[in-house]
Amino acid sequence: MRQAFKKKIDELRNKPDTGSADTAIPSGFDLGHAKFALSAVANIAEGTGVTPLKATAQLAGEIVNVIQVMNKNKEDCLVIAKDITEFIEELQKISGKVQPTSDDGKELLEHVENFKKELQNVLGKLRGIKDRSNGKKLFHASADKDTIQECEKKIQSCIQKFDTRNILSMKVQLSEHLRDINARHDQTQRHTDATLDKIEEATPAIPRIFFGREDLVNEGAHCLATEEQTFLAILGPAGIGKTSLALHITKSQQVKKKFSRIYFLPCEILPDVPAIIFAMLQHLRLQPQQGHSQWEVLNAFFEANKQNVLFIFDNFETAWNTAGSRTNIKNFLEKLAEFSNISMIVTLRGHDGPGYINWHKLGGDSGISSLTLDAAKQIFSAICGKDKDKPEESKKLEDLLRKLDCVPLAVTLMAQRARTSPLDFLIKMWEKEGTSMLKEGRENSVVGWSSS
Repeated sequence: MRQAFKKKIDELRNKPDTGSADTAIPSGFDLGHAKFALSAVANIAEGTGVTPLKATAQLAGEIVNVIQVMNKNKEDCLVIAKDITEFIEELQKISGKVQPTSDDGKELLEHVENFKKELQNVLGKLRGIKDRSNGKKLFHASADKDTIQECEKKIQSCIQKFDTRNILSMKVQLSEHLRDINARHDQTQRHTDATLDKIEEATPAIPRIFFGREDLVNEGAHCLATEEQTFLAILGPAGIGKTSLALHITKSQQVKKKFSRIYFLPCEILPDVPAIIFAMLQHLRLQPQQGHSQWEVLNAFFEANKQNVLFIFDNFETAWNTAGSRTNIKNFLEKLAEFSNISMIVTLRGHDGPGYINWHKLGGDSGISSLTLDAAKQIFSAICGKDKDKPEESKKLEDLLRKLDCVPLAVTLMAQRARTSPLDFLIKMWEKEGTSMLKEGRENSVVGWSSS
């Protein structure tokens, strides 16, 4: 391990000057992976009490975020992102071998603090470049390039000042080595539990009030149960009930009978491929393996296990529409589709399923439509709990539901308001405020939908 770290530091020290046109980012480096790695370092540092390293990793993550949203200067800044990510990962490896109160530990923390200060300066300069208007970017193009090169040299200088000789000369006893392994395992387990908790928190319950979608549920369930492999796309605008349909389809006994494992992945908290793969690893109780990428671990599992598995990628537009990630997402889905035992459901705002995959569009090419008036009335009455069957009340309710276009989410939220407000009042409020009066609950979905 010591020799490997010394080799890594030597590689960073001896890297060619950034002014050279021959400078290149090795294949495989990805900003999304860098963000994930830095977040992992911060979590581990917090668990082991190395607070300065946690703050430094978080600061480096902010730099990667800034670089990720750059347009003109992104390529020039990738070397900076790679250097700080690799260096912080190596600092984290060393921190597990040293007590913070020892001389070696104090020296290490001093280097971390110095590196953090330099990262703060770099972050400020890169933010200044990112926030320029397009016109000013053109005017400052040469100066910005010089600033980026200066930032890279500052990072290199910090790496070169890092004295590894004392750290690498430490005599690590077997007991310390075992302590390190156990600590890492415990921390990984805590991180895994936290990730699964977040997924569980973001996974909605199967709605009990559910009317007017029986034909769509039967269509989806039949498709999944009877075909060897199915790619089901549930498409439509916000609030139309895509997630509810997916959950009810997977509740079908014929679907449960076919698939030994059904996993729900809430993509609103999984914005890119690394995050999605990591969540899949946690669902499958798979641990990352040293020397292997997360995809390699996942790929090996699916090659060895041939039981039918169903993945539900919910709110997939979050990942699909993230800037710069669409190609990676497309490639990832197409790789998954190569395993004949894997079927997928995606819920997505739009008219087409993602990637070059033969998606079965639930409900036909037009996607999911609004509820029928009768179904909307059933949902409204079930939630509201009031008698709306009187002729005068029924007419008012139908008028209100038509104004809502019978969109399931809008009907649900309006019915909740109707528990305490009369229909006349709700109709007037709708005519005055529109969708702004429905900003409770799943606000993003409500805002994304508007009445025609």
